[in-house]
Parts: sequence; structure tokens; C-alpha cells
Amino acid sequence: MSKEYVKKPRLISISGSVHAGKTTISRMIAAKMPNAFYIDGDMVTAWVGEGYSGTATIDNILPEAHERLIELIKPGLRSGVDVIVDYFFSDETRRQILEALHGINFEAKWFLLKPDIEKVLQGSATRPELNEWEIERIKYHYSDQFVITELAKVIDSTDQTPEETLKEMMEGL
Repeated sequence: MSKEYVKKPRLISISGSVHAGKTTISRMIAAKMPNAFYIDGDMVTAWVGEGYSGTATIDNILPEAHERLIELIKPGLRSGVDVIVDYFFSDETRRQILEALHGINFEAKWFLLKPDIEKVLQGSATRPELNEWEIERIKYHYSDQFVITELAKVIDSTDQTPEETLKEMMEGL
């Protein structure tokens, strides 16, 4: 009698500042994985923020957004589906997510896209002009609490094409 190997589902998190390429890479990974569920964390945060009727601040939106993300992640992992999350997490939040998912048999793969901040602040073909809010968010995201990590594999995507970054990440999966 042979034992059939059952692969654990993976929680694949792609973090990075505003304009670091996390959405592009997340969608590319999702397209390559036939048994995957993609969650756009920024969309979840925007959805949560709509419920605050003009009183939204990052401090009151983020805890609820994290709860909603966990609510979306759990059923996928429980059903054996790989879950790809495109969102900016600190190690503290990564640990909170792992604690909230305790008891589910899965493997976590955390990635942090960290291109050179000066290049990010220059904009790109898809976002040639960054507004003041984006510039401030980028600077905030490059603070130590977000870019120093014990849990995530840091990828310096400064001089990489999206395809090269994707290849590096897929090797880590």
C-alpha cells in the first residue's frame, strides 16, 4: 500500500512599499499557479476604509484590514489552496497572522520587494508622477519596522525586470 504525498497549501505574501512592484509580481505568480487564490490587500484596506465615513485613519483601518485579510486567507488554506497576498506587512503583523492561523497545516512564504528607495521615488512608466501621499507612504514603508525582517526573504528588485523578480521568487517556492 503506497502513501500518497499531499502538499501543504502555501501562504505566499509579497510585501513592498507603494510602487515596489508587489501587485505586478503577485498577479504574475497567481497566473503561474493553477491552484491559487489571489488577495489584493490594498483593495481589502480600501473596502474597510469605506466603512469609516470620512473618519478613517491608518491607525483605525489597519487592524480591521488585517482581520479581514485573515478571514479571506483561512478558507483557502483549509481547503488546500495556495493563497497569494499582495500587501505590506511588518514582521509583527506576520507573526500575528501566523498566530491567527495556528492549527491550519500550511507553509508560509514571505517575500519583501525592496528596490532602492531613490529609484522608487522617481516613478515609472506606469506611475510617472507620484503624489505627495505616495511619496510619504514610500518613505514610511522604508522605515526600519518594515524593511528589517527575520521572516521574509528580501529581494532587491532595483535593477530587475518583473520577470527576473518572478523567477527569483519562484525559486524560493
